[in-house]
Amino acid sequence: IVGGVFSDRVSWRWAFWINLPTGAIAAGLLFFFRVNPPPHKTLRQYVDEFDFLGLFLIMAGVICLLVGFQFGQTSWF
Repeated sequence: IVGGVFSDRVSWRWAFWINLPTGAIAAGLLFFFRVNPPPHKTLRQYVDEFDFLGLFLIMAGVICLLVGFQFGQTSWF
């Protein structure tokens, strides 16, 4: 909605420029209010707890979705 108002009233470029102050405010809030937890795990513990099967499945799903979007209108399977 805001992008449509910008393109009608000012220019379509303002729809992208408006993200800069919003991102700067978000970065400032993260810088001042983020609490870092103390490191208490080793790298090996993080690797042991990582969900490699979930990573593989989500990557395969996203790749299949993107391939479907890419070839959906140009060719039939």
